[in-house]
Amino acid sequence: MMGGAPAVAGTWSRLAEVVGTRGPRTGFLREHWSLLFGVLALVVAIFALVLVFLLGLEFSKLQEHQDREVQNKWMKDDAQGVNGAHQESLVQRMRRATLSHNKRRTSFIHLHVKRKRTEGRLTYFDWEKAEGRGPALSLSSDLNSVKIEKTGFYYLYGQVLFIDKYFTMGYIIHAVSDDHNEPMPLLRCVENMPNRSNIFSTCHTSGIVRLQANEKIVLEVPRRDAEINIDHDSTFFGVIKIN
Repeated sequence: MMGGAPAVAGTWSRLAEVVGTRGPRTGFLREHWSLLFGVLALVVAIFALVLVFLLGLEFSKLQEHQDREVQNKWMKDDAQGVNGAHQESLVQRMRRATLSHNKRRTSFIHLHVKRKRTEGRLTYFDWEKAEGRGPALSLSSDLNSVKIEKTGFYYLYGQVLFIDKYFTMGYIIHAVSDDHNEPMPLLRCVENMPNRSNIFSTCHTSGIVRLQANEKIVLEVPRRDAEINIDHDSTFFGVIKIN
């Protein structure tokens, strides 16, 4: 028993030395543990904040990309809608303009000679339509006159190339209708023929007159069997509605 006592005492002595040796370090840790824990917590918090910031930045980029796609889609849809509406509006305006133009467009008729014929002391022409449009004018069924379909002011013109040897040649443009028994002269052209063997003389006249619906406009030469060049660029007749 007495031998064991020194051993125990030696053990405690060594433990005391150890404790005495490590005591200051253990005391430092105990004294600064709260500071170390605070620093560690601060580091963890900063890391968490950085992570949250990075995640938020990526989320913002993703949201911005999605918003841009949605905005582009809306803009594309709006553009298609605007273009469709603009095209439809343009087509409607063009259709209205065309209809309006067709309603007020100028009526005219230009005639070439189909054949020359004689009745009594007069020379007449059977005409054929070279150009023309509009509802106000038409070539009569007997081919020798222009029929007026609408009352208004008209520009008349005519030309005849004579190759006759008579000293004076010419023609008359007159109106015929049921309202007056005799032809009503509208325009007249008279040409003195040259006194030589090769006789060519163009007689041209034109003017503005007011005509009534259902009147017929006739061009006639007051001479039997008049010699006339009936080429299309030499002898012609036309009427244009001007209002």
